[in-house]
Amino acid sequence: ANATPAEAAVRARGTSVATATPTAKAALLEAFGAYVRRSAVQIVRPTVTGAATPLTAAADRRDGVARITELLRLHEGMAAVVRDAFADDPGASAALRSAVEHGVNSAQSNRAAEWLAAYADHHLRPATARARGGAAARADTRGGSPLDRSLVLFRHLQAKDTFAAFYRMDLARRLLADKSADPDEERAHVARLKAECGAAYTSKLEGMFKDKDLSGDVLGHYATYARERYGERAAGGVSVQILTTGYWPAYPQMKGLRLPERVDEHRGQFENFYTEKYQGRRIAWQYSLCKVTLKASFGGKTYQLLMSQYQAEVLMCFEDDSEDDGATRFTLSQLAEATGMDERDELERTLQSLYAQQLLLRHPKSKKQEVADTDCFSLNVHYKNNSSRVVVQTIHRKSQLVAAESDRTHEAVHRDRQYQMDACIVRVMKARRTMPHKDLVAEVLRMLPVGLSGSDVKGRVENLMEREYMERSEEDAGVYNYLA
Repeated sequence: ANATPAEAAVRARGTSVATATPTAKAALLEAFGAYVRRSAVQIVRPTVTGAATPLTAAADRRDGVARITELLRLHEGMAAVVRDAFADDPGASAALRSAVEHGVNSAQSNRAAEWLAAYADHHLRPATARARGGAAARADTRGGSPLDRSLVLFRHLQAKDTFAAFYRMDLARRLLADKSADPDEERAHVARLKAECGAAYTSKLEGMFKDKDLSGDVLGHYATYARERYGERAAGGVSVQILTTGYWPAYPQMKGLRLPERVDEHRGQFENFYTEKYQGRRIAWQYSLCKVTLKASFGGKTYQLLMSQYQAEVLMCFEDDSEDDGATRFTLSQLAEATGMDERDELERTLQSLYAQQLLLRHPKSKKQEVADTDCFSLNVHYKNNSSRVVVQTIHRKSQLVAAESDRTHEAVHRDRQYQMDACIVRVMKARRTMPHKDLVAEVLRMLPVGLSGSDVKGRVENLMEREYMERSEEDAGVYNYLA
């Protein structure tokens, strides 16, 4: 009597649920569905209630991956119960689908969509592939790769637009940093999403792959152009990726950045080539995504420093400093003026990364992470490293700023939904001319299955009435008339 519905169903395997009376079978199916629903909600609920101490951005993503993993385990376990105990009874399958759908969509603010995108990102990065034994080991006997199995939850997800927004951000990071474990698997997963939701859903993702392919061709043409126009030396040392606006996420721009003379020369040469080859197109440089290999000599040893554009900008300010001196010092404001980095937070994080790895010295020494206006920085002329090739790590944004970025993504999805609702309402009203409120809401929800509610549609209807797209009928306030 105290057994869980799953245990009861497994025990019933010996007597066959199919031979149970209709009343007993209905009761067991109801209990089974309630158990799965309750278990799924418990997996996603802790984030809804909130924790005493907010998680960092990285910890929050790991937490989301763990929740999706638990949901998949729950589904796989209960699917085995449906198969073995219920003999694939349609009623049991329907109860499982309904319960999992309720659990996936019970998290507030479409968090499950964000978690599912983080889960895909986790399994598409090299570290995860190595841990699983490489591409050959990614498929297993439980029904394919983790990404294949995650489609079970994706199909039940209502906020697929939120998933697409976060997945696009993660895909952009992997492609631009060459952090994909398997490029073929990247394309294969986008193909799975396309099969589930159609070509329009994955058009931006496919456009990103297309940009990566075309960038290689453009760079090859530029190498020939630069060699013929500027000489052999100009053809090498630079790699450019062309990102089509609209396909890729929006990135912050620092338009006032002052590039070193040699870098600025390469930029001008490429712009001349591109504007000649593609007339009418405009280039906007995304310096926040740039990577630089800087050659530096310390104590007679030459190093290759792999760093961000911003780190290179700051370090180049000390280029003329004598190895035996290192007396040149800059304050925060002086470095901001010299580099053109007008965002204090970005400049602070750049300085923190450089003195944390001992390329710069901070005066006076301080354990505080925040940089004061009176702090000065000088080149560490006695820098040493066992390796001649050094990757200078960047310091990630503070957790609250990362959370703000996540909030902006959610807000962008919300705006897109508003545009979709407005277009749908106008399209329906233009066709019907006159329509009761209840029927209009039902029709919009049917046409836009993205987890919207009646109150969402009502809000957009009121907004459209304010903008004089429609009005209430004088005879019946519950009926709307379309205004041509």
